[in-house]
Amino acid sequence: MAGITITRKRFLLFIADLGLFPLSLYLAYSFRFDGNIPVGFLIQFKRTIIVFLVIRLMVNLFYGLYKGLWKYLGIHDFITIFKAVTLGSLIIMATLTYLSKYNVRFQELMMLNHPRSIYVIEWLITLFFVGVTRSFVRIYREVHVKRAEEVRELLIVGAGNAGEMLVRDIQRNPQTGYLPVGFVDDDREKIGERIHNVKILGTTREIPEIVLRYNVKEILIAVPSADSKKMRSIVKYCQESNCVYKTMPGINDVADGRVTIKQIRNVEIDDLLGRERIDLDIPAISSYLAGKVIMITGAGGSIGSELSKQVLKFAPKTLLLIDNNENSVYYLDLELNTYREQFPIHAIVEDITNEDQMRIIMKKYQPQVIFHAAAHKHVHLMEKFPEKAIRNNVLGSLNMCRLSVDAEVEKFILISTDKAVNPTSIMGATKRIAELIIQGMNNHGKTKFMCVRFGNVLGSSGSVIPLFKRQIARGGPITVTDPEVKRYFMTIPEAVQLVIQAGAIGEHGNIFVLDMGDPVKIADLAKELIRLSGLRVGDDIEIVYTSLRPGEKMNEELFSMTEGVSLTKYKKIFMARNTQVDFKKLSRGITDLEDIAKTENREKLIEKIKEVVSEYQVS
Repeated sequence: MAGITITRKRFLLFIADLGLFPLSLYLAYSFRFDGNIPVGFLIQFKRTIIVFLVIRLMVNLFYGLYKGLWKYLGIHDFITIFKAVTLGSLIIMATLTYLSKYNVRFQELMMLNHPRSIYVIEWLITLFFVGVTRSFVRIYREVHVKRAEEVRELLIVGAGNAGEMLVRDIQRNPQTGYLPVGFVDDDREKIGERIHNVKILGTTREIPEIVLRYNVKEILIAVPSADSKKMRSIVKYCQESNCVYKTMPGINDVADGRVTIKQIRNVEIDDLLGRERIDLDIPAISSYLAGKVIMITGAGGSIGSELSKQVLKFAPKTLLLIDNNENSVYYLDLELNTYREQFPIHAIVEDITNEDQMRIIMKKYQPQVIFHAAAHKHVHLMEKFPEKAIRNNVLGSLNMCRLSVDAEVEKFILISTDKAVNPTSIMGATKRIAELIIQGMNNHGKTKFMCVRFGNVLGSSGSVIPLFKRQIARGGPITVTDPEVKRYFMTIPEAVQLVIQAGAIGEHGNIFVLDMGDPVKIADLAKELIRLSGLRVGDDIEIVYTSLRPGEKMNEELFSMTEGVSLTKYKKIFMARNTQVDFKKLSRGITDLEDIAKTENREKLIEKIKEVVSEYQVS
């Protein structure tokens, strides 16, 4: 049915052109002679109509002017119309000029020389007619298509490309119920200008005033390139207006530069803490991932699962997903199912501390690059169960490193944490030992061992964000350890992109540290989440302070005083100075830790950790 409708519209356009092209030529003669066409030129008009008509129709067919969905007419369509009409005029002029000079019969029929001004006038009139007929479908649709019963006055923040595309999409789809009343933009030179007849009313500072003046029901933030500081500023003014506000995906997420009203969503805490777009060195990353067998341990976790998705973008030969948690690796396996037509993906339930089974897996698949994300990471739990932290974070890491040397793995990248710097927790101390293992292995075999250290990631299973959201959903209170406690944060995709990038430049024993920006007060984070939920701090949701738990610090660090820091070729990736590690001594210490852990003698275990990690101090 739709096909018949489209065909009928195309036929009507063709019929319209059959009538309008002769009319264009007649009007050209009429304008040329002020409405009084001499008899000789009137005869000339009748005898050249067929030339104009045939050439115009053929050129229009060539440019597809009887196809397309003209209800979506845009600037590119007008450019096509301009090309078609102009080329048609040039061909007509060339044809008539040739026939006038070299065809005697045609010279007799013409009687008079064809006025050159006719070509120009006919071109202008035809351009007008073709444009109007193609615009009619869109004009009719915008006037007569049924709009939503309830209209929501919309203020758009950002008069750039994204804002323009959103207004265009809303005007094409009036049934969405949005009525754009204006833009705000901090480029003062734009104020007073119009985009698709929607005026730029002021700056973001004026949002509260504009909301009241124009009875705005909803604010849409259309600034996909905004960094966290800019987003926080915009959100502040939106909150002051007491108006509903939403945003759209960031510049990394907007596919192919197309923006539609369907993409809008609520503002998330990630929007306020994320930073500018990361430009990856694609050739450098591809050189060590493309066509390689990649293994990811802890693949079912927040970092591991994101690593899996991003590694697949670089066309590995095979992807191995290792995790001892059956559920997490099962769901990841389902999520990656669409990639299986392109790449073999193997989900394997196994414990990294099981040396015999991991050796079998390594021998069977022969991984070339390993991202080691498997770890126990919950600080307060590992204080209760230190033997678990020793087993997984230390013995598991050492096992994977030794197996990697035997299998001649090319690169081994350990995912570390800022809690490994001057650790006050058992979890942090065990991750520091894992870092020392990496540095101590740098002279063992061909494998390049390195680690990447960063702070908290937003949205991970162990972060405060999901906890706070659950507490808000229950009606509060939100629990925060201390009003002054601070943590570093970055988004999961941002962290993983930088991990993959660091892997491209890593050499033996390197410790890379990611640029985490400025630390954020957890209390401020809690307040922001309450406000983003449309609630008021204190009135709707209380914040209760509970004091630090065992192993926790007031502030985390990214470098120790003894490490120092140097720049790399990538501005968001730094490198700590390598520590000289006596690997034999470290290995003896790890063996002792393993033996003590089996006895569950906590005091003795802590004393031994202090021997292995000199900077460890019990919280």
